[in-house]
Amino acid sequence: MLQRSWTEQSQLTVFHLVQPVEGGVARVVNDLVRAQTGAGLRTVVACPPGGALASEAAEAGARVHTWPAERAPAPGSPRRS
Repeated sequence: MLQRSWTEQSQLTVFHLVQPVEGGVARVVNDLVRAQTGAGLRTVVACPPGGALASEAAEAGARVHTWPAERAPAPGSPRRS
């Protein structure tokens, strides 16, 4: 369920927590940010540094925060040699 901020009652906030900063996921998130800011929503993106996502999301109107996530194999995943 979407909720309004307690401090800013007039604008809905959409928060995107994203690990991939390149490729398809980043493109989809940037498309969403453009559409959401265009509709008058406040958008926030948290993602790892590097890649195009942070700068493109900021250009599209999102507030961007650094999230130090990284990809790692899940426990029990086969390892490539």
